[in-house]
Amino acid sequence: MFELDPTFFIFLIMFLAFTKALSTVYLKPVGAVIAKRRAQIENDIKVGNDCREQAQHLVEGYEKDLHDIRHKAQAHINEVTTAAQKSRTAELKRIMDEGQAKLAVAKKEIDAERASLLTGLVEEEKGIVETIARKLLGADVTLKFDSAVVRTALEEAV
Repeated sequence: MFELDPTFFIFLIMFLAFTKALSTVYLKPVGAVIAKRRAQIENDIKVGNDCREQAQHLVEGYEKDLHDIRHKAQAHINEVTTAAQKSRTAELKRIMDEGQAKLAVAKKEIDAERASLLTGLVEEEKGIVETIARKLLGADVTLKFDSAVVRTALEEAV
């Protein structure tokens, strides 16, 4: 059975002393290191969260600036496009006006040349008809043609 002799008390005292020494030498420093490490980890997490918030604010600011810059660039593009369109329209109008003026001048020249040619053709036509009439009817035939009638006939033929 179990006897209580003095060695039991000595072992008990030695065990308690060893436990106290172990706690003082090993467990307290390790506990302090663990507590210090835990505090450092919590601090690092807090610093990381703060940095993430700062980064998020910076990103939001940059995105806002980028949006504003894009908006200004689009407005500038629209202004330049509108100005270019106005310039293009004015240039096309100028070219069309020049073309219309040249066309009018060309029409006038063509009409004048046509009138001149018709006048020349009237005389030639009279001569041809007189020659044909002399050949068909004889040499002593004299025909009188109204130049206006011949001109009208030539204009209708053309």
